Amino acid sequence: IYHGIKQKDEMGEIIIRGYEKDETLCFEVFDTGIGMTDEKKMEILEKLSHNDDTSGRDSFGLYNVAQRLQLFYGEDSSLLIESCYQEYTQVTIKIPKKE
Repeated sequence: IYHGIKQKDEMGEIIIRGYEKDETLCFEVFDTGIGMTDEKKMEILEKLSHNDDTSGRDSFGLYNVAQRLQLFYGEDSSLLIESCYQEYTQVTIKIPKKE
């Protein structure tokens, strides 16, 4: 798995979980990898919001996920990023629960 944890010199942890909250399905991917600075996070979010796929290898997967969310769910979906440099990153995807 090419993930933020790959660049860490020591063992890390990746936790994936899913749950329902009200009428929303939530999926979280949390890792204890190298994290990212606020500037890097804002750069990635800016590029994702403008459908800019020039963000490079470090966010290729996020770009693909964001594109698919928009194709299938439009504005009803969201992709949130929390991160603390040198500590963790958590990406949360929220989509509407449909029958």
